[in-house]
Amino acid sequence: MDSSAVALDLGSQPVLLANANGWSNVMRFTSLAVAQLAELRRRAQLNSAGALGRLLLRIEQRLQREGLQKLRQRAKLEVLAVARSNAELMLRRLRGLVDSFELPVDDVAEDICRQVLDEDEEPTIVRALRLKS
Repeated sequence: MDSSAVALDLGSQPVLLANANGWSNVMRFTSLAVAQLAELRRRAQLNSAGALGRLLLRIEQRLQREGLQKLRQRAKLEVLAVARSNAELMLRRLRGLVDSFELPVDDVAEDICRQVLDEDEEPTIVRALRLKS
């Protein structure tokens, strides 16, 4: 057998537990494996807690966005309601002004129309005399 065959044969041999070094190697390997498993478990817990935290943060942000959107809509509706009530108040005031100006103007217009009609009925001689004086 050459040296490479001997090395392969040594790698496939079982660990000897009869001496103290064999048991210490097994204990060291076992403790390293358990430590790695504990670290993986801790990381998994931290990652799951972090993922849960991120999920809760996203939910909170979404709820805040929806709340702000509802507040904006409600504010717009309130602004529109206030603007509408102001416009209705101004229309009522305007109607009142129009009604108050309507009466004297109608009377003046009627008087002018009567005078024009009365002048048309007068003879032309009377009109000419009135224009000279």
